[in-house]
Amino acid sequence: TLQREISKLIDNKRSLQREINRAEREKATIEQTKDTKILMLDNSISKLKEELTNAQEHNLTLEETISTLEEENVAICESAMEKITTLQEKFSLLEEENQSIRSSAHGNERLISA
Repeated sequence: TLQREISKLIDNKRSLQREINRAEREKATIEQTKDTKILMLDNSISKLKEELTNAQEHNLTLEETISTLEEENVAICESAMEKITTLQEKFSLLEEENQSIRSSAHGNERLISA
């Protein structure tokens, strides 16, 4: 019976050793999977940081373009206002000249009638 107990203990020890070996293999697999996932996440983070940097640079470029366009728009508006003012002045002069011609023509008609 002592021999039987020793045999059972030896069998249990072997069984436990197999379980330990299996658990260690599972642990190694889990560690490897974890390391792989960490590496993938690190790569994803690096790519996202790069994309963010590119987007920020693009945003700055767009802001500079908008600023330039706003300055050009102001210059175009100022030029257009000057041209409008000049045209209004010319129109006023033409109206005065037209009125003068009409008055002169009206005076000439009176002279011819008389």
